[in-house]
Amino acid sequence: MKKNRMLLAGLLLLFTAAKPASPEVSLGTLLREMTDRDEIARWPSPAFACRQASSTDPATKTPDQPGWFGNGDCTNFIRQETTPHGTEYVMLDADGPGAVVRFWMTFSGAGSGEGILRIYLDGDSEPVVEGRARSLIGGAGLVGAPLSMGVSTLTDSMHRGLNLYLPIPFAEGCKITYQSSMIDFSDKGGIQPGHEGVFYNINYRSYEPGTRVVSFSAEELRRNRTLLSEVRRKLSDRDRGLDELKLREIPLDGTLAPGDRKTFTIEGEKAVRQLSVRLDAAARQQALRSTVLEIRFDGERTVWCPVGDFYGIGYLPLYTNTWYAYAEPSGRMDAYWVMPFRHKCEITFHNLGTQPVRLCDGRVRYAPWKWDDRSMHFGASWHQYGAVSTGRDKHQNTDDTGGPSDLRFVALDGQGVYVGDGLTLFNTEYAWWGEGDEKVYVDGETFPSHLGTGSEDYYGYAWGRRERITDHPFIAQPEGAGADSAGFVQNTRLRVLDGIPFRTSLRFDMELWHHLRAVVDYAPTTYWYLRPGGRSLVEPNEKEAARKVSLHREDLVSQKMEITVEAEHMAVVSKSPEDLLNYHHHGIPYRDIWSNNAQLYWHCNRPGNRLTLSFESVLDGEFDLTLMCTASPGYGVVGIEVNGTAVVRELDLNAPKPHVVPISLGRHVISKGINTLAFEMVRYGEHIPAGTVGFDRLVFEP
Repeated sequence: MKKNRMLLAGLLLLFTAAKPASPEVSLGTLLREMTDRDEIARWPSPAFACRQASSTDPATKTPDQPGWFGNGDCTNFIRQETTPHGTEYVMLDADGPGAVVRFWMTFSGAGSGEGILRIYLDGDSEPVVEGRARSLIGGAGLVGAPLSMGVSTLTDSMHRGLNLYLPIPFAEGCKITYQSSMIDFSDKGGIQPGHEGVFYNINYRSYEPGTRVVSFSAEELRRNRTLLSEVRRKLSDRDRGLDELKLREIPLDGTLAPGDRKTFTIEGEKAVRQLSVRLDAAARQQALRSTVLEIRFDGERTVWCPVGDFYGIGYLPLYTNTWYAYAEPSGRMDAYWVMPFRHKCEITFHNLGTQPVRLCDGRVRYAPWKWDDRSMHFGASWHQYGAVSTGRDKHQNTDDTGGPSDLRFVALDGQGVYVGDGLTLFNTEYAWWGEGDEKVYVDGETFPSHLGTGSEDYYGYAWGRRERITDHPFIAQPEGAGADSAGFVQNTRLRVLDGIPFRTSLRFDMELWHHLRAVVDYAPTTYWYLRPGGRSLVEPNEKEAARKVSLHREDLVSQKMEITVEAEHMAVVSKSPEDLLNYHHHGIPYRDIWSNNAQLYWHCNRPGNRLTLSFESVLDGEFDLTLMCTASPGYGVVGIEVNGTAVVRELDLNAPKPHVVPISLGRHVISKGINTLAFEMVRYGEHIPAGTVGFDRLVFEP
């Protein structure tokens, strides 16, 4: 094991008498900013853009190309270089001034993560940081917890997400490399046996040209060691920053009948510093979702969110303890977002449920605030994609067939900073739900400047793990039982130094992509600050907030028995000799749209040709029949018969994109024994040499 070493980089700064005695950006200023709760509520000064470098699949180009949902997210480096140290793989190559503010990694393969990570600053040929990757990122080789930490601590060390939040400022440029003999650069996205897979996401600030920055060095680290210890203590203790404030408070209490609301008002130039409440109801889980918090600052509604989701626990009474929220199973919930306003704050609780809800032990604490031209209003948006379908194959685009899709977390107009989000999800299948990547578009970008490697990677952990995370200031998974099973999941990521400023707009999408065909509840909460006049385009989602919460798989997946026969399992009674039959299954990009991942595919060479299939029934009786057919580009028009009776004269299966459509065949007598299903090709496109159609399965309903 190679011993970590820090290489001193001399840095000479020349100041004239007219210039300030200290730089605008340094390790010290960034550490202070990290724990200065007021700073997040003001537009950044000096201004910066937050960017991301990652090992995301480079095939992701545009939504109209198959690679848009590419999943080869490992061992994708910018380039490889030959240096005096050997072969190094470049992960980040950024021009300065700037600062690395969040660094996440995980690895695959035996012995992985033991390679050497190097950070080069300002064009220097020698690294300012050098050491074993697992020690520097997530370990104590550079700094201790919680600034460097692998999560969850309940997960075995090889499957943790490794996080470094120690800021690394640079004046002219930053290059980060990784060196390992186990890497094969030709892998590029794949994980090959015996090779090392490297996954990474690096968030960094890019300051405006001319911003004065003192670059990171061993000397800077030594100079700030007392401050560093204090910052680590504050983050570990979740210092709420209330002791030095002149606080006043008003109680939040009362009973809300179904459909009722209650408003609490604060006037003056103030800032909310703590918002606490406990909900008492017969069905507390439902109350956490159907009781909605709405806040208006200076007449503008910026917060609309179910109470439980606002506090980062979804609709279960859970323990969580982050930089901005605390909750415990007894029901206590505290929020510590700084929420400034110039004239008036109106806090309203709405009961959208069907049961009375009592606000207990609640209070809002507030203090004076000097409103200036950098001050911003706090906001939180929520909505739910209820019972949304998702699927396995990333070749598919968004449609109603259950493939992967880009789901909108939030769209914001105006000037502000994006500072975090939470996700409450109920999974109905026994497999991982979160293969999808984040896509963040800033100020009208046509391609996202933030494009990641997986939902769990975005939230700081790795490998779709279910273990709880409750001991990190910026990362939380208070419940992960639904990671690979039918059940509930809640994830939170909070941003301080890695907040994303935007001047005109921000759009945040997350790919929803499951390892199996599944139906899930998927509810994102987003946190942000906006200058007055800005707005969230996410409208209040009252219907989903009022809907019964999912606690069991059967709440989303019907337990009704379905009698089906797969079309590809039916016997062929007759067909024209010139026609071809095939069974589309494994290896076909759209196989996930079909039951059993297969369909019966009829390639018909002329109109008027017929195909007759048979199936054997073990029951006698009348049934409503539904034929699940494939509609796709170039598919033909067919007629359909059941047991010799024409039931559909002309069914046009030509469509712009492959998907399965249910076709009602009516109610029929099905005899015990052999029954028949026949098709006739009516016509197909004049420029198409042969007609094709596909059938998935036949469904019987008594």
